[in-house]
Amino acid sequence: MEGMTPLRKVQLMELDIFNEIVRICDKYMLTYYISGGTYLGAVRHKGFIPWDDDMDVAIPRSDYKKFLKIAPKELQKDLYLVHYSVCKTNLQHAQICNRTKHLREKNSMVEKVVDVFVDIFPLDGIPSGGLKQKLHKAGLLYYRMMYVYSVFDEYVSINKPNRPLHEKILLVIGKTGIPQKVLNREKRIRKFDNFVAKYDFYKSDYVLNFSGRYKFKSIFDRKKVYADGRMYEFEGEMFNGPYDYDFYLKQIYGDYMKLPPEDQRNWHESEVIED
Repeated sequence: MEGMTPLRKVQLMELDIFNEIVRICDKYMLTYYISGGTYLGAVRHKGFIPWDDDMDVAIPRSDYKKFLKIAPKELQKDLYLVHYSVCKTNLQHAQICNRTKHLREKNSMVEKVVDVFVDIFPLDGIPSGGLKQKLHKAGLLYYRMMYVYSVFDEYVSINKPNRPLHEKILLVIGKTGIPQKVLNREKRIRKFDNFVAKYDFYKSDYVLNFSGRYKFKSIFDRKKVYADGRMYEFEGEMFNGPYDYDFYLKQIYGDYMKLPPEDQRNWHESEVIED
């Protein structure tokens, strides 16, 4: 890796982690989809978004649960699973981490050092519409709010621009520290996770990744957008992603082929820690 930028070194280490996730999924016939910025990178750049410092994969909840049980026994040296079911964490979703490379994250109230990682998000169902969907959305927002308050210092990006008014109000409340003091972290993470999993991915017409960044923008017609997926080139390799890339990426990013301004190209506000 001589001559590479620190960011490129991290990207390639993440790609190694991602290949291990895919290996396990293929071995045990678990469905996965490249997701979020990784999916955008595959379509727009045929690889990493040049300034991106993470990778995302989404797995239908039933296969996600199987993966969580299998991974600790299958992962190769230096890789390990992070999930609230196996260790203390402020995350509801899972990560596979490499203990030999580190990042300094500055996007929350508490600056922290983390191992290089790949995010793994569960995909869940949601009612197709009407009152049932509205009630479920309200529940999702409530359980997420309580979960976020319970891990506020370590989780919330205080520098995120263009927040709507209701988020600004919730941010002011969270900064007081009172909610975090009275809410039990482990209990709130489990309650949030259990509620999100209420509707099965494969039995629902509409599905979402509510543990990821885009929340309700990630609601899609399962059969139209996800289907069984299709293969996309990423850094010279082929990975499975949602079938209808144009519909997915337009809904999430708008004009997804247009590059964002330079000052918005390091979303995670992280720095590589050199050895």
